Amino acid sequence: MKKVLFAIWIAAFMCLGVSSFAEGGKIGGTYSVQGTNPGGKGSYTGTVTITPMGKVYQLDWKVGNVYSGVGIVNGNILSVGWGNLAQVGYGIVTYTMQSNGVLSGTWAMAKGTELGTETLTPMK
Repeated sequence: MKKVLFAIWIAAFMCLGVSSFAEGGKIGGTYSVQGTNPGGKGSYTGTVTITPMGKVYQLDWKVGNVYSGVGIVNGNILSVGWGNLAQVGYGIVTYTMQSNGVLSGTWAMAKGTELGTETLTPMK
């Protein structure tokens, strides 16, 4: 019985920690970007600005091309639809939020068959 109560307490604590991470305003500001293109076809760097707008996040990347996106948080996951229809198209990226503020992501483009990766590190 004590083990069950302890497990429930730990689960509740973890949920509170995740919720406060997302709701505590820790997402937002300017981040440095390091990424790899789908299928390992090159890498890129740049910046992204994340702007909280209520329960939604606006993202603006500058990584050679300029992209915009809209994201939502569910637990410690930030999911973002992004695009630049005039030049490249659109896609999705899912970031896992780390306790140190780093966002580790995996992304794909519409009609793509491979995944890319992206890491966002808060700039101080």
